[in-house]
Amino acid sequence: MPRNDWLKKYFLPLLILTASMSFITSYYHHYTYIGATNQHLVAIDHMEVVSAKAPAPMQYRAAPYFIAQGILNITVKFGISNDSASLAIVYTAIRFLVMTVAGLALLYFLGLWFDLKSSVMGLLFMFAVNPLAEYQYYHQPGDPWNLLFFILGFIFIAKKYDLLLIPLIFIAVPFRETVLLLIPAYIAARYDEDKPLTVILISIALIIAWLVPWYSLRVIFGNATNYMEQKLDDANLPGVFAENISGTKGWAVLLLYFNILWIAIFAAWNRIPRVIRRIFVIVPLFLLIHLVWGRLVEGRLYAPILPLFLVAGLAWLSPKISSNE
Repeated sequence: MPRNDWLKKYFLPLLILTASMSFITSYYHHYTYIGATNQHLVAIDHMEVVSAKAPAPMQYRAAPYFIAQGILNITVKFGISNDSASLAIVYTAIRFLVMTVAGLALLYFLGLWFDLKSSVMGLLFMFAVNPLAEYQYYHQPGDPWNLLFFILGFIFIAKKYDLLLIPLIFIAVPFRETVLLLIPAYIAARYDEDKPLTVILISIALIIAWLVPWYSLRVIFGNATNYMEQKLDDANLPGVFAENISGTKGWAVLLLYFNILWIAIFAAWNRIPRVIRRIFVIVPLFLLIHLVWGRLVEGRLYAPILPLFLVAGLAWLSPKISSNE
């Protein structure tokens, strides 16, 4: 596995590039989704969460809302208005910072196997498809954080920093509970490489690290009514699945979001690093969960597994890569 020394050598220009891409996507996100048109709706959602009155699952994804509230409280002390416009700017600033860190983390992740040019290509692909990640967007400020946590999780698994997954999962749950899928990713990567007892013990620790904050959030905020029960007949939940199956927009978003990378998976499967091939086990799980419960048309749901597809795509373009690395 080649060392990605180029990240340290060219850190400043790569930081500028990543921050620039992050600024562009954050600017687009702000003025398309949470700017003047919808900032009052964002403020309503925000106040519901920080007042513990939001429906599930938003109420249990409270961390990004309280972070935004904390920053807003600080800015107000310096004379910034405490209104919906200021709150929207705070959310945009947080998105910019988190997406910048996520971009740098992606460069590090891709750099475990690929050179500078290939890794930057992967970074630019992520930002290029980002508008699809925000298609039919509903205010979910935990999504950039979720992307970051998944990239870090993939790095820890690839580098065999398995114990770091425990605090990562614990911290990530209050942002979005889907970080649970890092547990089967870990098991798939290690099931025959480490001692069985080691894999079992770490897996149990990871499950506990997920369950403790998941359960604690429900104790703290109580039993919040799921928003699905407010927006449709929950007894007809299979209708969501039927809508996903029959809806052409959802399949179009899913197809276009990964684009040519769908072909890369099959064309370069044997050249994809072994650990990534194993982690790919979570992709069908991930898609099935969102097919049954989520909305396929919301491209933001797919962002956490994009790094895996990027490795496949770059492996397709880099025939010298060893599948055993």
